[in-house]
Amino acid sequence: MFQPLKISRIILPGILFIISFSLNSTAGSSSKSKKNIWTASVSGGVAQLVSEFTNDFQFLENEFQHNPGWAFNINIGRTLGKHWEPGISIGVYKLSGTAEQADFTANGIHSSFKEIYPGIPVEYDNISSSLLFYMRYYFREFSHHQQHRLRFDPYAEIGGGMNVFATELFYQTTPPGKEHPVIFQKSGPNKGNVGQLSVGLGTQVDFGRNWKLTVSLNTDWVNYDCLDGVHNYNNEGERNHAKDIVSRLMVGMVIPIGTASGGNSSSGNEYLPWSPAN
Repeated sequence: MFQPLKISRIILPGILFIISFSLNSTAGSSSKSKKNIWTASVSGGVAQLVSEFTNDFQFLENEFQHNPGWAFNINIGRTLGKHWEPGISIGVYKLSGTAEQADFTANGIHSSFKEIYPGIPVEYDNISSSLLFYMRYYFREFSHHQQHRLRFDPYAEIGGGMNVFATELFYQTTPPGKEHPVIFQKSGPNKGNVGQLSVGLGTQVDFGRNWKLTVSLNTDWVNYDCLDGVHNYNNEGERNHAKDIVSRLMVGMVIPIGTASGGNSSSGNEYLPWSPAN
């Protein structure tokens, strides 16, 4: 079973090593172009709902065994100065999870949980899409010259925007006397529309010959407690308006798509993957 927190303990030291290696590396970055570059990146990977926490930062006990799902992102950014890259990200991920029985804090309180059948396994499915504006800080100065050997450009990232999700909670088998297995859903016109914050660490890996990969680990804070189809309530029966934490591990490809201020031309790009080597 994929566990983002366990994988984080492996990936984060690796990224920190890359940052340390990059900051102490002196090769290949002595001559730097001052041109700002527009880039597009397409990435895919895995996402998983990790945990939920309240407004006073108390983490709640998971009511599900959360499963890994797929994630997909399209980013468009522009280098700015020597270290910064603002951009926009469009993402989609699928979340799911199971529980041996419908044992939730919402039982008997929320209108959809007034009549719950014990002993029947339940499952949730969620499709979330997001539109985020982000800012990246690269720990090395940009070099837009063509690379002829391996180069790492690690970065830290923060972003914010909107998350739109559709979720459904249902019994794995239809209970006796029920016409359908659905317990609760937010989909169609009723789908959720909430705020999302994201932080992450990653690195671009330039293999030379005008092509790059990116590897990143992000943590998303979604301002809603119902990505798993269940609202959370405290011991007094009051909804605690918790937030969801989603972890994403992504690998993608970066494509330069044009030059901006500081270059000799405002269009075209000599560094596209299909361009001849200089």
